Amino acid sequence: MCEHCEHNKSFVAGAVAGAALGAILGILFAPESGEKTRKKLKEKSEEYTEKGKEKMEDARESFEEVKEKVRPMLKEVESKIRPVLEKLEDEADPLKNEFKEKIDNLTEEFEKKVKEGKQSLKKNLFKGTN
Repeated sequence: MCEHCEHNKSFVAGAVAGAALGAILGILFAPESGEKTRKKLKEKSEEYTEKGKEKMEDARESFEEVKEKVRPMLKEVESKIRPVLEKLEDEADPLKNEFKEKIDNLTEEFEKKVKEGKQSLKKNLFKGTN
């Protein structure tokens, strides 16, 4: 998610929490009866809940706007990167084949040397037994 959207979301959450806490403390310390205090508390909580929902909707709409603005930029970046990646893949195939060929040659040469080494070892071992 974008940094701007995260900042907005955090700000909205902090503002709603701060307003709710302030309202609750104000109501609790007001010199009124318990019934009136509970009624005010309920009204304020409903008011702040509604405001919080509105702010979250505003933040969601802002996020959607940013997302719509970013989408064409991402498509443009992709359109510029895709040919480069395809070119790299095309250039990598001959290199891959060249390395495979060299590895195959080295493997054959190694196997040949091992075989010659075995034959030489057998010859030298059996030479002393005659």
